[in-house]
Amino acid sequence: MSRNILHNVFAPKYYSLFPYLAKCGDNLVDAAGHLKMLMQTKDPDKLVLIADNIKSAEKTGENLKDVTYSILNNLIVLPFDREDVNDLLNKTDDLLDSMEEIGRIVNVNRHTEIFASYVDMSGLIGEAAAEISGCLKSLKDIEGNKHQMYKSCNTLTKLYKDAEDVYYDGVLDIFSRSDNAAVLSVRKMIFEAFMECIKRIKSITESFRTILIKVM
Repeated sequence: MSRNILHNVFAPKYYSLFPYLAKCGDNLVDAAGHLKMLMQTKDPDKLVLIADNIKSAEKTGENLKDVTYSILNNLIVLPFDREDVNDLLNKTDDLLDSMEEIGRIVNVNRHTEIFASYVDMSGLIGEAAAEISGCLKSLKDIEGNKHQMYKSCNTLTKLYKDAEDVYYDGVLDIFSRSDNAAVLSVRKMIFEAFMECIKRIKSITESFRTILIKVM
């Protein structure tokens, strides 16, 4: 029996899952990068293009989630709980949805204002996306990578707490610069969507911790 045949017979089938988890992570980082660009751009035409890129990343994430679901459902043996991974994928998709919502609000309302709090929150979300992506890739060898994953979870906790601080510190600045109801309404919608991103990051962190606890 050849080495390739032996590998196909005895290699764990769940290894087919990991490239898609890695792609989910890379796509999340891509979306977060565009979100950061969006918050630093005043050119209306560029805003449209960047918002479209975020929307495209959200659709890509949805497709990747569906493919990953299909692979999960056809696997018998897994190194971690199937439902925990499904839950993690749902939460990652929710984060993409919240990013896309910010892009949609900016695009529809032609919002070209730049606020330090928007820029700071988008930067922290970008850092969190990189940590989440790293954790998704670390699932390939969860036993060997668990210490790094715990470290990433601690980093994520700090990042979403920092983002919460920026959010609350920025409230006064955001809502004291105008008395135009329509303008304030758009700012409020963007701010609320940022808070949803922060909540999603916190929830994703909890999912990673749950997975880690179960494999100890």
